[in-house]
Amino acid sequence: RFSLFFPEKRTFFQERSSIFNFAFEGKSNVFYSRQIGLNKGEQVPILGGIRLTGMAGKWDIGLMDLQTQSYEPADTTQSTLPYENFGVLRLRRQVINRNSYIGTIFTSRLTFDGSYSTTYGVDGIFRLFKNDYFNIKLAQVMAKSQANNPFSLDPTRIFLNWKRYNDRGLGYDFTYTRSGKDFKPAMGFQQRRDYSYYAGSLQYGWIPGQESLLMNHKFELNETIYVSNPTSDIQTAETELAYKFNFKQGFGGMVAILNSY
Repeated sequence: RFSLFFPEKRTFFQERSSIFNFAFEGKSNVFYSRQIGLNKGEQVPILGGIRLTGMAGKWDIGLMDLQTQSYEPADTTQSTLPYENFGVLRLRRQVINRNSYIGTIFTSRLTFDGSYSTTYGVDGIFRLFKNDYFNIKLAQVMAKSQANNPFSLDPTRIFLNWKRYNDRGLGYDFTYTRSGKDFKPAMGFQQRRDYSYYAGSLQYGWIPGQESLLMNHKFELNETIYVSNPTSDIQTAETELAYKFNFKQGFGGMVAILNSY
């Protein structure tokens, strides 16, 4: 039912790969480097390219551009792949405090037969209180094969998350994201299309004293729901009540009750 996510193993793409990260829930991401030089398990020759990562003042900068060669797949049922150019630009900058930043991303996949797909987005993580963080992302896809209305939700992806990081006392994590029917980043990865995602988590934890074998332990109540945008039908839903614990020796474990739909 879903596309399979495989991690990147090529050294060229691994170094400081986190700078290009523009992720939503799960494995969904605007940029997925395995879209370059690979097609349905076959290697597509890369003619060459450039890659630049670094910092300039408070700016994190990532730039990549690669050119692939025309390719005849071994599977004769597939058509010949034309020459393609893959480009990505990622910028991030610290704002307000050292734990907050704003950023932008731009990706382009240009095919020498005249088709194209570009994705652009803005994001930010803001430390609001001591352990509370607000994460927001907005991205759109513009491609030759679709209507390309920037004021429509169809090519748009929205992501909102509020999280409190806490091992002691109350913690929480709330997420909402919506992916339109035309949000199909040609250089990205998505397991689902045209859906909305709701998630909530409440936790309460303890850090025992020095004499305890436990480093920390907590109770969690978690809920996740995937909903189809066209029909409002629930695609997937999970409710979990869990007790998690970690020992000072490095061992950990959990006991949970899970209802999965």
